[in-house]
Amino acid sequence: METMNLEDLICSLRSSKPSQGYRAFQQLLEIGRDSDVLSGYLEEFLSLSEGKNSYLRTRGLLLLCANAKWDSAGKINAALERILGHITDEKPIVSRQFIQSLPEMLQGKPEVREQVREALLKADLSRYADSMQPLVERDIQKALSEI
Repeated sequence: METMNLEDLICSLRSSKPSQGYRAFQQLLEIGRDSDVLSGYLEEFLSLSEGKNSYLRTRGLLLLCANAKWDSAGKINAALERILGHITDEKPIVSRQFIQSLPEMLQGKPEVREQVREALLKADLSRYADSMQPLVERDIQKALSEI
């Protein structure tokens, strides 16, 4: 894939058109799982994960997880505490999708397994509605069983 196409996809992640942003996200997920070509964009993904928009946070977190195996500079390790804070993101859907992606992150970052495990075990789900708490808890238990 050409660099220009990657740049376009990265820019499209923040598109105000939801379908365009989602398509770019899907393509970047695929690319990141197969190649280290996105390793130079980890800071961008981290920035997305810290934004106000929950869709962008989810995209950033899932792209970080998918590209963890290419992070030879340790950028994810350095920001791990901030990243793991999304286990209890203000939006439970962000939390759920991120928790479900943690096993993928650990395939590339086995050295942070204990920190992730501890964060999952200590997660305070009281901020979520009673209807969401069991769903997030189920995601946590599944992630723990996979790691």
